[in-house]
Amino acid sequence: MGGASRFEEGPQKMAETLKALRELPLEELIKRHDESAKTTMVGVAYYLEEIARRDAMRQTEEMLRHTNAIRRYTVVITILTVINVAAVIFGVLKEALK
Repeated sequence: MGGASRFEEGPQKMAETLKALRELPLEELIKRHDESAKTTMVGVAYYLEEIARRDAMRQTEEMLRHTNAIRRYTVVITILTVINVAAVIFGVLKEALK
């Protein structure tokens, strides 16, 4: 097997600084990923990380649903508590004025 190995194909690029990487628009990140993916070999960890990422996203969405439900329950309980306090005050004042 003569010649360059496929790991030597294409221009070698140093990684960006973390600051520069975080400033890249999503479209550019996707483009760079897709370009690198053409010549990158992946192992099982690549797929396991994607599964873990999706699981984390699903759990986050589920927690947001629960948080929103708790918020709605809190509003309802607060309204009912205010109504109950008003009814008690009304009842006490009614008895005091007799």
